[in-house]
Amino acid sequence: MEKIFAKRLNYILWQKGMTQKELAKKAGVTNSAISHYVNAVQCPHSTVLFLIADALDVSMDYLFGRTDNPKVLK
Repeated sequence: MEKIFAKRLNYILWQKGMTQKELAKKAGVTNSAISHYVNAVQCPHSTVLFLIADALDVSMDYLFGRTDNPKVLK
């Protein structure tokens, strides 16, 4: 699961032109944590996952590969 999450996270960061540092600041987590996620070292806990998905404006299901649609359903 870490590899799918890392791949999707890297893709969204690239697509939005956002750096890991910018995501860390926007999501309120450390740069180190984001580095671990994009390098598939670990996956975030659910609370952090919510923060990352919100910061990127994508669905959690997309980040974990459950759907190919990144849009958040509201």
